[in-house]
Amino acid sequence: MHENTRNQISEFHYENSKKEIIIYTMQGTEIRFGNLDRIDEKTAFFEQIFTMENEIQEQGKEILVYVDMRFAGQPVVQTR
Repeated sequence: MHENTRNQISEFHYENSKKEIIIYTMQGTEIRFGNLDRIDEKTAFFEQIFTMENEIQEQGKEILVYVDMRFAGQPVVQTR
């Protein structure tokens, strides 16, 4: 990961029963990273996630709750 990406992450959690990684950003967004399959594809989305967090925060209308990257294709995004 790039240094800028690492600076935007507050916590890493490993769920042993599911063998999955959950990452939390400094703004509190949960990133459901899953296992290490497609790691390059998943990490490429991080900058987009941080940009999305900033845009949502500036608008002040919604909160980015989670981004689910466990499955192939575009990540699933949940706001409230």
